[in-house]
Amino acid sequence: MSQVIAMDDGASVALARRAVRLLGDRHQVAEHEVERAAIVVSELAHNQLRHARLGEVTLAPITRGEHRGIEITAVDAGDGLADPVEAFAGVPKAEGPGLGIGLAGVRRLATELDVESRTLEGVRIRARILPEHTRAGPSVVLFGRPHPEESLSGDDAAIVRTETHLTLILADGLGHGPEARKAATIACRCCTQHADLRPDQALRECDLSLRGSRGSAVAVVSVNLQTDAVSASIAGNVRVGLYGPDGGQRVPYTPSVLGRGRGRPPQLSTFPRRGRTLVLFTDGLPDRTDPSLDRAGLLGWPLGLAWRLLDRHHNGRDDATVLAMR
Repeated sequence: MSQVIAMDDGASVALARRAVRLLGDRHQVAEHEVERAAIVVSELAHNQLRHARLGEVTLAPITRGEHRGIEITAVDAGDGLADPVEAFAGVPKAEGPGLGIGLAGVRRLATELDVESRTLEGVRIRARILPEHTRAGPSVVLFGRPHPEESLSGDDAAIVRTETHLTLILADGLGHGPEARKAATIACRCCTQHADLRPDQALRECDLSLRGSRGSAVAVVSVNLQTDAVSASIAGNVRVGLYGPDGGQRVPYTPSVLGRGRGRPPQLSTFPRRGRTLVLFTDGLPDRTDPSLDRAGLLGWPLGLAWRLLDRHHNGRDDATVLAMR
């Protein structure tokens, strides 16, 4: 159902635009949405050619109820976004290939937009194009940095979307570097495979899958997109909270390391989201970090909030990852 196109040169961009139009015709996506998707894929592809390496875009049809659309995922192996706030609020540029609307234009044209940027590892941008009257779901942003002496973070994360639920997974492998990352990736892969379970049940499966690894702290948070209810379970010191202009609510965690037989079984917490911003972060940020102090960041797209939390509070002594949803 999906199609992957490597971004090697300008001809690859033209191929991606043609593929979007063929996909839209094959799956009966309205012409207006197809043309929006063609602009988005062009800008994302040109952005990869200008700023990254080993870029590729993946195209897939999506449905939301009776609505049909197109999902575009752009992934590269560059250095990550140096200043994502500026990149997505940037002034359109007339020079160079593309239409000059940049990432700011991609955000404007996409119905839903997720952004993941990991220093020294690359960027993943997922844009969903649906009819303009479709109710937009939450957007998710992720920013991560490795330990200063490593090129690979020991943290990993995953985002799982279905018609009814959005599940966020954040894992912090014990220590830092490649072996820590290996454990974190095992955790994320297992929790993704069991995203249909309750978060505490998924963590129990994760504990089994991590046996023999160095172990990991893991948080799984599931948001019911129909009722806005949140279910969360946390093993270890990954911090999870809901934040709004009236303050924040931290989710309790169970002190443990999955895969190492340490600590009690993770417990389940449930509560209403009430439109608040959901924030997860690993212990590369101090425990006292309080997202509710960034009141402006809590009211809109969470990219600015997540980036400022990482940029201002990373302690420089560990891997650090911030995951935010609104």
